[in-house]
Amino acid sequence: DLVPFLPRPDADRAFADIDFGRSRAYSFATGGQIFLGEASGARTDSAYASRLAEELAQIPHPETGEPAFEVRRKEELYRGPYLDKAPELVLLARDERIYLDSSRRDWETAFERHDHLDPETFYGYSGHHGLDGIFAAAGPGIRPADLPPGAEITQLPATLLRLLGLAAEGMDAAPLEEILEAAEAPATAVEPAAISPSEQPVYSEEEERRMIERLRDLGYE
Repeated sequence: DLVPFLPRPDADRAFADIDFGRSRAYSFATGGQIFLGEASGARTDSAYASRLAEELAQIPHPETGEPAFEVRRKEELYRGPYLDKAPELVLLARDERIYLDSSRRDWETAFERHDHLDPETFYGYSGHHGLDGIFAAAGPGIRPADLPPGAEITQLPATLLRLLGLAAEGMDAAPLEEILEAAEAPATAVEPAAISPSEQPVYSEEEERRMIERLRDLGYE
């Protein structure tokens, strides 16, 4: 990029920077997503994946010296028909001040401290993707209660269905029963509606191209 007069790389260049033939592991997009190389054979090498996870889990916090990251395998976080496309390992920062990002630049250090947010650069972000969030609810069907330990955001869809008097079977997680008042009538089961696919495109070719490019920039395949 720094050499003048050379052809500029394509805008969709995220994967072009990766030497798949030799890369055993690479990080893509934000959020500590670690993929294992297919062409190099790393993806089918369970011993390598375990060793890499152990090494990543030993990276020390730059201030405290304690382990900076929790390393999770994809089977712990994802499920569904596209599990194979998920990152093999995900790094979760134990200190939410640490923001994980992959970069094409050759940085002098792995950690860089920013005392001021600069919106003109990639580190102009703050207060997002925290592991622990804030939950507040009030209104009909809600009773005051403390959330149980281990409550997750995946429980919100089932909770909303129950508030609407609908059954929540088949969801990824159970409703937050602690905050729900006892229902006067049993929940109504809802059958999924049969939807006939339309032959008409929803987006133009240019809109689809820009959308796919944006999703790739965010780390989706």
